[in-house]
Amino acid sequence: IMVQSATRMMSGNRIATHRLKTQKVTGASNDFARALLQYNTAASRHITTAEAAPEIRDGLGKMDKALRNYEGNDRPQLMALQDEVKARVDMGIHEPNEAGKVMKDVLSLSFLARLFSPMHSIINSLQPAMVTAPILGGRFGNVRATRALADAYGTIGLGEAALAGAINTARATRQFANAGLLGMDDVVGNIRKKIAGDKNMTAMFDRLIELGAIDVDAGMEVNASVADGRGAWGRGLAATDRIARQMPQAVEAVNRAVSAIASYRLARESGMNHDKATQFALDTVKNTQGDYSASNAARFFNNPVLRPAMQFRKYAQMMTYLLADATHRAFKDASPEERAVARKQLLNFVAVQIAMAGALSVPGLELVKVAFLVAAALGFGDGWDDNEEKLRKLVDHYAGKELGQMITSGVFTRLGGFGVDVSQRMSLSDLWLFGEPRKNDADGQMAYLFKLLAGSSGTFIIGALDGFRDVGNGDFEKGLGKMLPIKFASDFAKGVGQYRQGRANLLEVGVNTLGARSARQAEESRKVADTMRRKDAKDAERRKLAKAFYDAKTSGEKVKAAARNREFNMTLREGEWRLRLPTNAGV
Repeated sequence: IMVQSATRMMSGNRIATHRLKTQKVTGASNDFARALLQYNTAASRHITTAEAAPEIRDGLGKMDKALRNYEGNDRPQLMALQDEVKARVDMGIHEPNEAGKVMKDVLSLSFLARLFSPMHSIINSLQPAMVTAPILGGRFGNVRATRALADAYGTIGLGEAALAGAINTARATRQFANAGLLGMDDVVGNIRKKIAGDKNMTAMFDRLIELGAIDVDAGMEVNASVADGRGAWGRGLAATDRIARQMPQAVEAVNRAVSAIASYRLARESGMNHDKATQFALDTVKNTQGDYSASNAARFFNNPVLRPAMQFRKYAQMMTYLLADATHRAFKDASPEERAVARKQLLNFVAVQIAMAGALSVPGLELVKVAFLVAAALGFGDGWDDNEEKLRKLVDHYAGKELGQMITSGVFTRLGGFGVDVSQRMSLSDLWLFGEPRKNDADGQMAYLFKLLAGSSGTFIIGALDGFRDVGNGDFEKGLGKMLPIKFASDFAKGVGQYRQGRANLLEVGVNTLGARSARQAEESRKVADTMRRKDAKDAERRKLAKAFYDAKTSGEKVKAAARNREFNMTLREGEWRLRLPTNAGV
């Protein structure tokens, strides 16, 4: 058990740092006694969970089964007691670092507002192709890795697993008012049955389940909402949350199972014995699919102040670690063979990103964006967005519009007639920073920093308040699009609003409801953003020129200011407002 607990805590890309404070990434304090005490404290919690959790969950299942058919007058009180017991288990033993009730509700609303969408599950289902394949391909060859993943999908029965997620969603929707546990299909259990004929494969699979690497909740940052006897609000939120989780959980189980099976098979084919192949499969799943549980998060993710800002950033941390580790191995402190593997992995990541999300989504580009962001804040240059648009236009000019969009926004997703834009959703160049200040003045920079710190939950609340104002002003579709804490409903409302304004057709409304944009809508949005940035820049320049003219103390200074104004007016397009300075002001 100690070995299992230690592996569970120390494996993967992070350490259980809330209980085990780390120095660098390899261990605890140099103080042996302190390190031993902290390690034992952390290990004891994992041991408790490993030993007690199955019996506790079994008891909760029996409690639910007994209450399901109970019709006594005290049933409401017993249901409230059941909710309280579940809450104490889920927020205590299971996840000691779980957020408090109010914060958890805010994070749950943010989850529904951002990820309760079919497109979230569609994009998440590509995780093995986008992350596992480049890692395995760098070590075993891309053809072998691709074939191994394809065989793994065939082994587990991809269609059946996806159908189980859809059935669970429908079942949770039909039994919305039921606050207890529902009889859902066990996606992980069904996958395990598919490999039951291979004893070694089954042993590997069971080991990864035991260590938490294969778990439907391992990819969920916030545990499922618990009604906890809080009346209609708590029950409604918990039921909606339960519906929203069914398909993502099924996708998560498939992703992890496929990555584990493919990794294990490739490792055995390369000559590893069962134990080493199992460890390799565990490392691959942990590194490519992550462990988003609170007990395995870096300490700042569990900080009460930073928790809202850090929501949905655990994927960013996982990918940052993965890419940084490959970069380090590619150029330093590794054998020649390992350096070659790491370089292939990095090239694979770049190739996959260009294929799916375009050249402007490749990893490492975020560092360039930071440089432009800092330069603009210091008064040098126009920021990244302006230069990105110039780069897009340059590529379109030399490669042609259709090929240019494929290069910058995704080869496969923009191939042929009606393309779907997922470049922002799948980008590895926007892991930590999104956008930039609309204006590079103090107010614009403060607004940008506030959005970063407020995180997804904070910006959702601000957007909902803005939506109330839109509804009050009669713009119902726009207001509902901001207010609804269910993403696919919000996207549908926005799509309908654009359709009524003539900015979207019915097919595009359907694409919007799924959670994506058509290629045409994406390009139109970029044109609008480019126009707004140009307008803001020209307005700022007009103010600067007018101030220079009126602040001029001599006739010569006014002549120079007026000349600069005439040069500025010559750069304006037709229809743009030209600054008219007085003709009788000593010029």
